[in-house]
Amino acid sequence: MDTRENPAVGHLALFVTENCNLRCEYCFASNMIKKNISIENGRKAIDFLFDHSGKRKQLGITLWGGEAFMRFPLMKRLVAHAEKKAKETGKRVTFSVPTNATLLSDRVLDYVREHKIRLSLSIDGMADTQARRKTVAGGNSFPLVEKVLPRVVQKLRDYLPPVRMTVTPSAAANLYRDVNFFLNAGIKNINFFTAPELDWDAKSLKTFKDQQLRLADDFIQRIEEGNLSIQFGSWSSVLRNLYRMHHHPEKAGTLARKSNDKMGHCGFGDTMLAVSVDGEFYPCHRFVFYDRDKKNHLLGNLESGLIREKTEQYGNIYHSDPEVEGRKCMDCDIAFACRTFCGAANYDYSGCTTDIHPNVCKVVKTTYTACTAVFSALKDHENFKKYLQRISQPGAHARAFVIPDPHSDAYEDLLDDLAGEAEGLLKGLHPPS
Repeated sequence: MDTRENPAVGHLALFVTENCNLRCEYCFASNMIKKNISIENGRKAIDFLFDHSGKRKQLGITLWGGEAFMRFPLMKRLVAHAEKKAKETGKRVTFSVPTNATLLSDRVLDYVREHKIRLSLSIDGMADTQARRKTVAGGNSFPLVEKVLPRVVQKLRDYLPPVRMTVTPSAAANLYRDVNFFLNAGIKNINFFTAPELDWDAKSLKTFKDQQLRLADDFIQRIEEGNLSIQFGSWSSVLRNLYRMHHHPEKAGTLARKSNDKMGHCGFGDTMLAVSVDGEFYPCHRFVFYDRDKKNHLLGNLESGLIREKTEQYGNIYHSDPEVEGRKCMDCDIAFACRTFCGAANYDYSGCTTDIHPNVCKVVKTTYTACTAVFSALKDHENFKKYLQRISQPGAHARAFVIPDPHSDAYEDLLDDLAGEAEGLLKGLHPPS
């Protein structure tokens, strides 16, 4: 197992390119330098992951852009190198790619399916919502997305990717309609998150809450009828924790951050690292852009290596000192339900990884309202228990619960993946500090 002094890296955010074929108005990577990583640096980054993964058996690589599929040939060479390293070392590696979906041709999707690459489709909704995601020529990208979605659902039906919607104040009123657009297209796993840095006033927050409450009414009906195939990823952890608090009150203390004065986070800078197109190490993919000029969180590079003394600050983010920014989160009544801590977004907002944007708290409360409505209606329903068990299975978030034919090769692949992920969860995680 790894130690806190030298934690084993389990996930690499590797930038294939910073170029993109869209010009989204709210993109956190607006200062992209439109450059590609070299094949040499890409291979070095993958070698670094395997060489510093310790006893971890399950590793993950996310290929980032820009739009990563703009460099599809390069991507394939990097995937091949990682697969070769996995075979040589006896480890397992999974790949994920966030994508705006516009370049998902049949050829690309066949490759994605063959190599079990987990896509996350970054699409906001129908034409008026998608209008903020313009093409380079200034047009609306919705026609491209509308054309691709049926192909994705057909080609990746056994491993349906989730949709990741970014909700803006101006489009909050479209949330219910846009979510149903994706559901009707065959997408089963939908995540809707806000861009907190935008102008969320009282009116837009109420609209966002009301739209989620409409979705909650439909969600309740689906569960009661036994339809357990739909997942709203932005609700999942809240619903699980509400259920545990109600049915297992003896575990309540382990759910609240204030019980151990610890802010949970994704592992940035600790078990996860990002490598920029220039071969520089950062705590995660967002820091590549948020810290490009200041270099406060630059952690070294592929040539000189990782500066371990700088990574120590990310291992655990404690707030036992009331003077430390972020203490307010431990004192919040719904801290146990909040899963929106992002050190990079906090840094972009305030220059401090623990100082959360006030809009984040406001938005979380709207989501909490919708989740409590769902929980109040379903807390003792047997189907709700089955649903929570289902979404808690390893890999469920990526597969949207589509179970292949038990006699098919895809079913055998699914069993192999679940076994590998379970092994990673049991053996690959470092012991609690």
